[in-house]
Amino acid sequence: MGGPGGTAGALSLKSERFRRLWARHDVRAARPGVFSIRRPRAGDLEMLGERPPA
Repeated sequence: MGGPGGTAGALSLKSERFRRLWARHDVRAARPGVFSIRRPRAGDLEMLGERPPA
């Protein structure tokens, strides 16, 4: 397959639904920042990263 284009091409051959979704290019940029989550066993965690758009 060799990279994102190859993967998309292979999936497009196998799935009509994937072809329609891929053709829409409905993609937005992620937002960088610090994100806090609370886990019962680990407690409060702060992580640096990117959050996908809502």
